[in-house]
Amino acid sequence: MVRHRLRLLMLLVAAPYLVALVRLWFVQGRLASRIEYLSVARDTTTRREVIPAPRGRILDRRGIVLAENIRRFDICFNLKDLDPAPRRPLLEQICDALVPHQAAVATPDELDALLFRRVDWRVELAARPWHPDEPVALEEVEVPAGAARRLEALFRSVPWRHRPFELRSETSGEREVHTILFRPRRAFRRELAILHLAAVLGDGFSVRRVKEVFDEKEGSQREELLAADVSLDAVAAIEYHPERFPGITIRAGSRRRYPIAEPMGTVLGYLQKVQDPSRLAAEGRLLEQANIFGPSHFAAVREGLLSGEDPVGAAGLEAQYETCLRGLYGMRWYPLDPLSQRAGEDFVRVMEVPGEDIAVQLDAELQTLIHDRLAAHCGGPFPGAEAGSAVVMEISTGAILASASYPSFDPNRIREVGYREERNRLLRDPRDPEPDPAKRRVIPWEIHRPLVQSIYPGSVFKLVTAIAALEGGGAQGRFDPRRTFVCEGRYKDYPYWCHLRHGHGSLDLREALERSCNSYFYHLAEEIIAPAELGGLHDWGLALGYGSHPGIDLPPAPGSTAGSGFEARGVLTDPRSRPWVSGGGALASQLGPLPWWAPSLAAFAPPAAEVQLSQLSLALAAHHAIQPPSTTYARRDQSLRRQLNRRTICQYAIGQVFVEASPLQVLLSSAIVALRGSRVPRPFLVEPSEPAPFVPPLRDGRSAVRDSTWNVIRDGMRDAARRGTAAKSGLESLDIAAKTGTAQFRDRGAENLYHAWITGFAPVSAPRYAFVVCLEKSPDGGGAACAPILVEILRYLARDCPELDPSGSLARGGIAEGDGR
Repeated sequence: MVRHRLRLLMLLVAAPYLVALVRLWFVQGRLASRIEYLSVARDTTTRREVIPAPRGRILDRRGIVLAENIRRFDICFNLKDLDPAPRRPLLEQICDALVPHQAAVATPDELDALLFRRVDWRVELAARPWHPDEPVALEEVEVPAGAARRLEALFRSVPWRHRPFELRSETSGEREVHTILFRPRRAFRRELAILHLAAVLGDGFSVRRVKEVFDEKEGSQREELLAADVSLDAVAAIEYHPERFPGITIRAGSRRRYPIAEPMGTVLGYLQKVQDPSRLAAEGRLLEQANIFGPSHFAAVREGLLSGEDPVGAAGLEAQYETCLRGLYGMRWYPLDPLSQRAGEDFVRVMEVPGEDIAVQLDAELQTLIHDRLAAHCGGPFPGAEAGSAVVMEISTGAILASASYPSFDPNRIREVGYREERNRLLRDPRDPEPDPAKRRVIPWEIHRPLVQSIYPGSVFKLVTAIAALEGGGAQGRFDPRRTFVCEGRYKDYPYWCHLRHGHGSLDLREALERSCNSYFYHLAEEIIAPAELGGLHDWGLALGYGSHPGIDLPPAPGSTAGSGFEARGVLTDPRSRPWVSGGGALASQLGPLPWWAPSLAAFAPPAAEVQLSQLSLALAAHHAIQPPSTTYARRDQSLRRQLNRRTICQYAIGQVFVEASPLQVLLSSAIVALRGSRVPRPFLVEPSEPAPFVPPLRDGRSAVRDSTWNVIRDGMRDAARRGTAAKSGLESLDIAAKTGTAQFRDRGAENLYHAWITGFAPVSAPRYAFVVCLEKSPDGGGAACAPILVEILRYLARDCPELDPSGSLARGGIAEGDGR
């Protein structure tokens, strides 16, 4: 019995020790607990700080800096350090101690006013240093002996280095006198810091403004930004006299600078803060919420981390190559003293990895030249085009030497408050009939027009029509380019006219390209191409780069959507997917017999009767099991809502309906013609590690084109520059092949406006450059509006390629105005 009691006693004595051992194992034995508690212990004695990586530069082909980081200094403040022991609570406790003894001062506000009057603010703002512990006596307040003991205990409860008040006791005869002492640098830390900052920062940062910033962040426990990118003089003043700026910290950082601003704006893009930090947090990539267990862990996971405060690429090359340019964050750990102040040098640091520099193929001088010429034409004092763009490509490699867009923007100012409003105000469309200027349409200025502005190509699409006629054949065999057609001005009884109202007379295909005769290409489309193959224009358009993304290394336009007019793919409608509205004949026979009511509705429905045509479209689609028109196209302008018929196939052939293209697509079509149908290098701004050719989505192997076809196209384009629609502008003496285009533009309040084009390649004998110039809503045609700009481009290119100008006319100058289409 005694033995059992002894065992029970031993068990009761050992049980607490067993419980303590089990708990100790849970706390220190498990790996997860050890890491957690080590992290907590480390955080209480150390502080970690993220080091942003310098962003890589963007350079042009000659090494000129297009985007760089320059050192900047930001002024930050921490309200914890500005008010380590808030003055107001102490003043209230002082008054509580004084009032029962009927002291002269009864309210905290009155006592605060006495303190404020005792400070010699002129001394505080003087240049000479002033010791922070030099006391000032508040002799106006009489402290009774009963209150002195309470005040002494109150003041001693505040840490010495943050103690704004003290009590001094002296014996005067038989009477003990107690006086309150205060140190202005401690009692008025915030007020003095505001005065000093306003004096140092100057314009834009008055005392009132600095105080407002401090008040907005009241209650914040972290470091806040006061002023960004301050001058070196302000930095020096704060660094040399830190005692005057308690709670103020200088943070060295970097600012993105774009030396060539507006000419490069749309292609370089800009930076902005992460727009959706919650998405990053959900993916575990938000730096502020990442669980970092130490230097090794941070080095392993930092590649995918992003901060919600740091800027990232939002458009252009900055967005396309964000990962390459951004680099990798660094981090450092340093010790803290008991008051949570830095107590020494870094003891661990993971070095940041700077972002890589990227070299683009753009020529900064050529880009600036083109942008200035576009700005002079579009933004001059006289009514000109609404907007413009131009691209120059090196045919052998695909390198883009210039890709200019107007209007553009200054990426240095894009994040400034009010810059967008200012830009929108300056670029309101003066042709908009809206009477209120504030409500007029704003000309888009953030998009890179060469890539995403999709508009009618006009007569430059005639190159596709010519190839479709020569290679597609006709009812009587292959089409002979020497076959003539008589242009009489108006084509048949259709309401279609050639741009030369009295007609060009008799001309063959080469002469039709030279003079850009509309009637000739109406004839090709209706009588040669469509009877042989309804989809010829579509298939050959694809073969020449229309209807597909050019493949350039640029992101799409911010906010662009299908049907908005900003589509990198453009529009190229396949006639075989649309109802054919016709009265019969060879064209209609391809779809079989039509219902008895179709011809009458198609013939007599007025163009404005969109409801009737829409119903007819659906009925024909159901009758022939043809896919109805895309809703994306249906939402576009009125011309694309028309159904295909004998008249619209003529307009299709001259690039006025069912086809829209970007300048880059038109450029690629010229490059394909220059290389005689061989695969064109994919256009690029930054040279890829593995170059890939641009392969248009061809149908039925339509890449095999006869040499005779290319010769006719090339000769017609060369004649257009020498004596045709592009002549009389300085191009006639150059070795180039060019094609102009003038697409009619119809909109409310806009009459006699055109989308003016010129495209081509040079030199003709050994093509080296492909080019395109486009002016939107211009009062002039392609030859008159675009050719003078092209002359300036060729004058620059002739420096490296004398074959462009065998006669030396560009060096002598002299540009005449053309009147071509």
